[in-house]
Amino acid sequence: MKYFIGISLVCLVVTGGCLFGASSSHTFSLSHTVAVVSSVTFTGSNSVVMAKVNKLGDATINNNTLDGWSLTVLSANAGQFMNTSTGNGEEPIAYNLDITEISGTRGDGISIANSLDLGASASFICDLESGSNQNSATVNLKLGFEVDFSKEQTRFEMAGTYSDVLTITYTDR
Repeated sequence: MKYFIGISLVCLVVTGGCLFGASSSHTFSLSHTVAVVSSVTFTGSNSVVMAKVNKLGDATINNNTLDGWSLTVLSANAGQFMNTSTGNGEEPIAYNLDITEISGTRGDGISIANSLDLGASASFICDLESGSNQNSATVNLKLGFEVDFSKEQTRFEMAGTYSDVLTITYTDR
């Protein structure tokens, strides 16, 4: 009898008091919230171009959205330094926009162009790779921008007044 009571007590303790087909359940409520981060900060200013390669400024980007972000640039003169006079035979001077990844973390799935020949429409500096998502956050990604007249060699040193306007646009997709 003592043996039967001992086994019954062990069964009661092991089963947590569930005897004779009884059941027990517990519900766990789970949640997870991460605030959206989507920002860009530009530094730099309008630049008087003095050399064949000129630093324009930087952009610092933070984004943690799965659908990612893009950065485009549009040249008012399709990548040409346009002459404002023609009294001395001035002609437009072509240039490239060079992009340097300086620091920070680029989100997995985001591609960056290193150099762009600017055309008549907006060009992507950064964008999602084809068919991809941003699978990790972009954190304090600092990009540097330079205009490069090196391919024009000596034309850059010829007389004249030239200008262009670059518009860089950040878009959270």
